[in-house]
Amino acid sequence: MSQGDDVTADLSSIWYHGTFTPPPQGAPFSPFTHLGTREAAVELLTDRYCLDDCRGEARIFTFKVPIQLTLLEVPEFDSPDPRVWVSRLSKDKRFFKTPDDSVALASHVGSGSHEDRPVRLDRFGLWLKTKGYAGIQYVNEHEAVGSTSIAVADSAHLIAGPVETVDPLELRALFEQVKDRPKYATCQAFPST
Repeated sequence: MSQGDDVTADLSSIWYHGTFTPPPQGAPFSPFTHLGTREAAVELLTDRYCLDDCRGEARIFTFKVPIQLTLLEVPEFDSPDPRVWVSRLSKDKRFFKTPDDSVALASHVGSGSHEDRPVRLDRFGLWLKTKGYAGIQYVNEHEAVGSTSIAVADSAHLIAGPVETVDPLELRALFEQVKDRPKYATCQAFPST
């Protein structure tokens, strides 16, 4: 885990999140919803459609972030399980004085099913806030590789912007550009709509 410096998200930056299953009208996004470039959002939709067989209306949400939002910079943020993040941070003396401290946090964050993940993410986010961070910034190694992405612990910190419906033809066109990447090896062709 990097001993990275704090970063402050820029208010003028527009961040994007692509999904087939947004929260119900008026409900917040889950803690640590990943935000990145528009290209990353479209590629994420392509992944979900092709690899995870997600269906529904593909939408891209836009967000701005408050200028005072301090984020922890990490090399990659590739797991939806907060215990993985605790493990990766466990050797960082800024966060844990002893190994037992990280074990205690991992226990508090807990393990469980996909359904209780927002509760576990919220617990991790509350702990991260006690360390002075509102979320995480990382270099995306999965969608729009090399671009910067963020995951904010509390979606109430995000300023929502317009929502765009993505045409399935755009997803198909993107898939044609990226279909030779290893992650698509099992996807023979873009499914028909």
